[in-house]
Amino acid sequence: MQLEILPPEVLDEVASLIPRSADVARLGLTNRSMHSLAQPHLFRHIGISFSSVPLLASALKADPAAAGMCRSLHLTPLGGDEEPDYNEVNDALVFIFDSFAKHGGLLAVRWYCFSTTDYGFRELVWEAIGQNHKSLRVLEVLEMYAMASREQEDWLSVTRPFYPNLRVLRINLPRAHDWPGEEFQKMLTSNCPMLEELVLKMPSYYSPVGLDLASNTHPHLRVFEIAAQPDNPYTKRADFLTRHPHIERLTLLSQFMRPPDEEKSSLRAHFNLEDMASYALTPYGRDIVHLRLLDVPYLSEVLTRGAIHSLARTLRCLELFRQDFRSFEDLLEHIGPVLAEMIWLEEFAVGGMNVSPGWGWPAWEERHLRGLLRALSQFSTISLRALRFFSYSGTGAPLSSDFLEDLGAVPPRLQYLCWDVTEAGRMVYLVDGRRARLLEPGCVPWVRSRTDWTGESVLDHLA
Repeated sequence: MQLEILPPEVLDEVASLIPRSADVARLGLTNRSMHSLAQPHLFRHIGISFSSVPLLASALKADPAAAGMCRSLHLTPLGGDEEPDYNEVNDALVFIFDSFAKHGGLLAVRWYCFSTTDYGFRELVWEAIGQNHKSLRVLEVLEMYAMASREQEDWLSVTRPFYPNLRVLRINLPRAHDWPGEEFQKMLTSNCPMLEELVLKMPSYYSPVGLDLASNTHPHLRVFEIAAQPDNPYTKRADFLTRHPHIERLTLLSQFMRPPDEEKSSLRAHFNLEDMASYALTPYGRDIVHLRLLDVPYLSEVLTRGAIHSLARTLRCLELFRQDFRSFEDLLEHIGPVLAEMIWLEEFAVGGMNVSPGWGWPAWEERHLRGLLRALSQFSTISLRALRFFSYSGTGAPLSSDFLEDLGAVPPRLQYLCWDVTEAGRMVYLVDGRRARLLEPGCVPWVRSRTDWTGESVLDHLA
């Protein structure tokens, strides 16, 4: 069908459903009428680097109505050689967010800050973002590294308004050592009642002062991730998970939060990050389907194996990284008792301590992957469909043709092999019996990046 013969209102609806601005621009090249129809939609989802911010401000000055079309703004870092006029960028950002606020249609702000140890955003920029508080549903401030003392106070301007529709809040302040955090805590306590996803990444020591998580309760919270050590005694924050019984995905760094003693937890994905103590995980929920363990007590310890064992009847995805796998034989010795009862396991990812260079142990190679496949093939109870294998191999080469021609014994339902090595990067292979072939980058069967298994479809982030 020729698009140009459709009524204008139908064409406008079609253009509104196209997610990428580049595709909208191509649609506008068809003819003059299509150009005028597509033009407003070019501003719907804006993704630019900070160096282009003044250009966007100029475009909005030339066409003020375009600001009313914008629904999301994604600001990306500067290139390595770019050195903008910081005053010009600040002035442009203030104008841009003021323009969006006049129309009240901005739904999402996402950015990676370009601030440095000497320079950050002025308070007027944060105030301008806050002027969009009535419409915003997503607010992400990522990788804000600025150490300038002025910015420690200035950024708090964005925390003061009331955000009635905010659903997602992600704040990453990796160097906010001892920054004032009382106003941010007030925002969490009183200013975002509809929050569904909260991600906080702060320094692991000397986190912002006054950020304690002791007083904020979010009735709709489903996703919670924290990499920080909140500033208050353990007893004040121990009931955070109990106060949020509907969390479905939880990511913790360190053991400052213990699971609630609840039988009706909604949790389906649980990621144990660094330095977690071992304990049974069932108190977190009876339906956990995804478990990731990094730098936790060694798999050779009974408690760690017991924690995994407690979820054996529900896990569909298990990831084990940087355990005490000083040799591949260590892995094979301890992996059997862990996997034997996982009847629903469909994805398994593994990487030993040697995934980080310099440990002194040899990197895993093809022969180790073959050995793991052989070991996994002996568990008739599991339904494994994807195996991801991480290694800092010295060669960083793809799997050899000889290996791909004969994998040896493999789990009967295995469909995908992911060979992730240094230099060569991630390579995905399609398994057919005892043979496998490399999938070209454009054919890799995932359409979006996922970090959890809370979706219902099998291999949702691979297929």
